[in-house]
Amino acid sequence: MPKKRSNNDPFGFGSFDLGLGSSSNRGKRSEKQRKRDQVAENRETGLRKQRLDESGYRLQGYKVTRRRTGCDFEATRPNMITGRKEHIYVESKSSPNAPMRPLQKKMQKKKGRNYRVERGDGLFF
Repeated sequence: MPKKRSNNDPFGFGSFDLGLGSSSNRGKRSEKQRKRDQVAENRETGLRKQRLDESGYRLQGYKVTRRRTGCDFEATRPNMITGRKEHIYVESKSSPNAPMRPLQKKMQKKKGRNYRVERGDGLFF
């Protein structure tokens, strides 16, 4: 005889776990796993902030190019008055007190006022 479904489980999934970290499972995570999850969350937050900054510069008319070292991206656009290209190096930080790495500091010192650090306020990220 088939098992009768309860009213609370209309599709008969029983204790099917999607692995989304339900409240009963949260307390059972190890310290190592919690740190891993926090690092992953911080990485995602940083990427969201970087993409938001990139789209903001694109809306201002810049051509955005991703970089590998020293900054997140560089933005260029022609200056209508002088006819020269305006070239900016941008580093995105998702929190107001996120530290800069030594290579980023070196690049900032080298590029001077053409190097911008866009810092988030932490409210939306």
